[in-house]
Amino acid sequence: MNAYYFYWPKYLSLQRYRPALNWLNNRTRPEQVVYTPFNLTEQAADLDALVLTYTSLNTYYFRFASSYLNPYPDYNADNLMLSLKALGVNPANVSAYLTKHQTEFNSYFGWLKYSNSDLIKKYDSVGQMSFLELLAKYPVDYIIIDGSSGPGLIKQLGLYQDQPVFTANNVAIYKVKRIE
Repeated sequence: MNAYYFYWPKYLSLQRYRPALNWLNNRTRPEQVVYTPFNLTEQAADLDALVLTYTSLNTYYFRFASSYLNPYPDYNADNLMLSLKALGVNPANVSAYLTKHQTEFNSYFGWLKYSNSDLIKKYDSVGQMSFLELLAKYPVDYIIIDGSSGPGLIKQLGLYQDQPVFTANNVAIYKVKRIE
């Protein structure tokens, strides 16, 4: 079997992101930042790379960035906190969740310098904040969500009352409202 045949279904399915990427290219400025929530599905994990590759925008987090640079201290840990919040992980269950999904988190977030108990303490400290309150600490302008992440993600992120600025092919883009 050749590689073209083997990867055909995956790359064909990625075509559905094209309208969203076109929208971002036509309606945003290059200095703006997009957040693509971490997802346990491989396809949604490709979304951050597609935004970087096919637009002039920055992404809040790219899974391989920590291998090359660290823009600020605790870059991986901070994004892990956002991701756990986006996934709706209860602070009381964070240890079990991290243990159960250790492989996925390690491949996405790379090496974290924290022990599991330190991550639990860090997550407890942000546990009462909403996802949008936590995200407001960072310069993020848009959130792009793959609908295959599940309908609960939009509600979990606190976006359920907002209308997306763009939707097509089960992909939605939301403008982040600044919380002062």
